[in-house]
Amino acid sequence: MVSVQRASLPSVPLANLPKYDEHIHVQKLIIDLKYGDIRTRRQAADAIESYGKEASHAIDALIEALRDEDELVQRKSINALIKIIEENGDRDDTAIEKLVKILNDKNNFGFDLVLATFAHGHLEEKAAPAIPILIHLLKDDDINTRVLAAKALGNIGEKAAAAIPALIEALDDEDYDVRDAVRYLGIIKIAEKSNVAVAFLKQAYNQENPNLHRTAREMLLYIEDIKKPYLLF
Repeated sequence: MVSVQRASLPSVPLANLPKYDEHIHVQKLIIDLKYGDIRTRRQAADAIESYGKEASHAIDALIEALRDEDELVQRKSINALIKIIEENGDRDDTAIEKLVKILNDKNNFGFDLVLATFAHGHLEEKAAPAIPILIHLLKDDDINTRVLAAKALGNIGEKAAAAIPALIEALDDEDYDVRDAVRYLGIIKIAEKSNVAVAFLKQAYNQENPNLHRTAREMLLYIEDIKKPYLLF
């Protein structure tokens, strides 16, 4: 009888092994998110969030879940997307690109949720790809949409400096809430990190429009370390 000696396999540290278990588990969670009952879908979205960037292959399923009939599933899915975006950093823009695409059309499922997410500052400068759409939304017919667009631009910060001319134009909006959001949640927040806002406000200060002139003067004072707004007549 010929004896066969088994070749010894080199030992590999567990930390260096591919994360097959995690991948497979996320795959199962994707199925739960798509086809489970309400409780299962909620739990699946929560579990996917816990994996962060390791659940990047769940992005499409999470985007689809923004159409879910259950609002809690929608919110948990957007939270999972936020976690993936934050942990991926600049390495993968897939999730943010898909969220921005939703904002292209107000009739898209998830439009309100995505806009609110940007407006609440969850993604800050990572939402910069949405700047052109947010500028467009400053002229939307819906007041709340205009308010949220201004807030979203402010939360993006310095990278939204290109939106300053559109925001200054919006200072003349017919609605007080929009004007207020543009002032203190839009322009001021960008101005804290960029000098571009000041340059455009100086131009607005010299406009013949008395309301725009007064508002620009008020904001210039505020930006120059006068910490509370003044209403100047």
